[in-house]
Amino acid sequence: MSAGERDELIARLDAAVALLYGLKEDDLRVIYSTFHEGWNYESRLSAVLDHHRQLAPLATEVSI
Repeated sequence: MSAGERDELIARLDAAVALLYGLKEDDLRVIYSTFHEGWNYESRLSAVLDHHRQLAPLATEVSI
């Protein structure tokens, strides 16, 4: 598995977990921007938000 594939899977997992916890896009922005001082989070946050948007309709269809 390449580093790019690994990063993509991590972003998808982050998005899925965020949805399971009921987090919205604004919540993710706060978490990523405050998680680690000096961390360049923008590209990872962008990938997570993309997956979050793709998975969100599925999360409303599933009840746990």
